[in-house]
Amino acid sequence: MRRYRTLIIGGVARAGKSILAQRVAERLNISRIPGDSFVSTFEGLYPEHGICHDAAHEIICQNVQEFFIRFWKSSRWDENYDFVFDTFHIHPRLLPLERLGPEYAFLFLGYAELSPEAMLLRARTHPNPNDWTRERGDAELLSLFANWIALSGEFRDVCAARGLAYIDTSHDFEGAQNTAFTRALELMKWDGT
Repeated sequence: MRRYRTLIIGGVARAGKSILAQRVAERLNISRIPGDSFVSTFEGLYPEHGICHDAAHEIICQNVQEFFIRFWKSSRWDENYDFVFDTFHIHPRLLPLERLGPEYAFLFLGYAELSPEAMLLRARTHPNPNDWTRERGDAELLSLFANWIALSGEFRDVCAARGLAYIDTSHDFEGAQNTAFTRALELMKWDGT
């Protein structure tokens, strides 16, 4: 008997997806699967599929979505495996919710209320281990953050329209993470029906 819904955490880079997924996995004693590692693998082994970190977000989502769905379903049903999956490479507008059913829960994170400069300051003053932002210059990061702030607003609006959970981590990052953690645990409750 399954214990939990499969939780898929999506959202923009540096919104706290990995932190949240790790907390949930540790609390429930289940696996965390970082979906972005699949994108890196495709990029390295099968570049002809157009699945790479530097492609436009929506293009990557379209190209990798069917793989993710098949992976989620086979891991959940064939392997009888409880897990939480986090990735930048899904878009709430593109998700075929009717194909996935109630066994899957989605939670998106973003920072629609920050300025690019505030996000740059956050990235520079709170780096993650092995943080890719250390390798990028400020001008490049400001441009990326501006795009991701706009994408966060889009995620927020689409999630509201489709009844999906969205948590904004713009202000009080730790408080937003705690809110997201509580919401994630609620979303994962599963009675098997």
